[in-house]
This record gives sequence, C-alpha cells and structure tokens, in this order.
Amino acid sequence: MIMSDVALSKESPKYAGLKVSREEYLSLPDDGFNYDMIDGVLTLSPSGFFDHGKIANRFGHTLQNYLDRNSSGELTIETDIFLPDGGDVLRPDISFILNENLSIVKGHIHGVPDLICEVLSDSTRSRD
Repeated sequence: MIMSDVALSKESPKYAGLKVSREEYLSLPDDGFNYDMIDGVLTLSPSGFFDHGKIANRFGHTLQNYLDRNSSGELTIETDIFLPDGGDVLRPDISFILNENLSIVKGHIHGVPDLICEVLSDSTRSRD
C-alpha cells in the first residue's frame, strides 16, 4: 500500500516563535514537533541528519555498555533540562546523571546533569 504525501505530512508547527515561560512550556500540548527554547522563544528544532544520529547512537551505546558493567548512574537521550537559573529549556542529545543525583529527575531533568553530549550540526552550531 502506498500512502500519499498528504497522509504522511504533519500539521504546521503551532508554537514556533511563541514567547513562553518555563511553566507555560511544560503545559503546552504536544503538536508533534520539537522545539528549543531560546531566550524564552520557541524555535523549531528539526530532526538531525543520519550522521548526527549515528554519532549520538555510538557515543550513547559506548556509555551504556560502561554503565551496564558499572551502574554509577542513568543515561537518557533528548530529555528536557530545566537549569536552576530559570533560563532556557535545553535538550541535549545525551544526558548522564550519577545515582546520587537522580533526585533531579522529575519527568524531565530539573537541575544540572553530570555529563551532557551534544553532537554539533551545521544548522545549530551557533547556538549549541
């Protein structure tokens, strides 16, 4: 069965350009798009290219293999981080949190992870 392009397309992003507080960000219904919050403004965050995903996957896999042998913490991918300074919401490719710091995980991460990894892309290099 072949699906038409119309059936595969998403609706338009609802929140691109919207200025919000962190609390408003948390309460927005999912519209199927990913956003970065930069200076309080929601900016559409496109999916990474194949090489970006491949690099993030390899690094994450290497870290997870280590953690499987040394259970010192938890690894997560593409999880929102709410830093204590009250600023922008960040979503790095990979975040790691030591076991003793897991109390910062409350659905999202509310605090500073012990390690983050961001695979740089040409399109987002200036803000990453």
